[in-house]
Amino acid sequence: FVRVSFATNLPVAPAPDTLVAIITSSLMDPPHYPGSTLTIDSISFIGSPLSFPNGDFENWAAVASTEPDDWTTLNFVNPMFPSAAKTSDSYAGSYALRLETIGTSWGDTLGVITNGEFGDDGPESGMVVWANPMKLTGYYKYTPVAGDTALAGVYTYRDTVAVDSGAVKLPAASAYTYFEMPLTYN
Repeated sequence: FVRVSFATNLPVAPAPDTLVAIITSSLMDPPHYPGSTLTIDSISFIGSPLSFPNGDFENWAAVASTEPDDWTTLNFVNPMFPSAAKTSDSYAGSYALRLETIGTSWGDTLGVITNGEFGDDGPESGMVVWANPMKLTGYYKYTPVAGDTALAGVYTYRDTVAVDSGAVKLPAASAYTYFEMPLTYN
């Protein structure tokens, strides 16, 4: 597992009221390479009394494929070949999320998860936050194919207006590695 961090430029006030996290096993823009895998575990905040919902990926709901509770994946696009799956190869607890870059029925190649929903312009919605978390942290392992790149990002909103965002590329890591995304609110 590898630890990663990136800074954002969020204002101190007003505090955001919504936070959306998005993690992909490939960059959002082409090229995409089928077969890259990213394993995520132990997502949490530092500097906030809030806990990140199901950040340990211990709770899953059965649908055509399984979905981690409080997260949205692209498994509905191709449930016979889901891009997000529960794995017992975890950093902590019993389970983690294994995200794989797969081909979709509309010809794209993605492996994406968000704690929000997929809208017309990308991830939207997310979780309610009533404080200014200082960091979003977690652990990951990543096996890229053909120079692919995994990405983790965080977006904050105030009354549906974007307050700030940030993203970090997750380099290849064969063992679980810590990552963090600081929220600076400057």
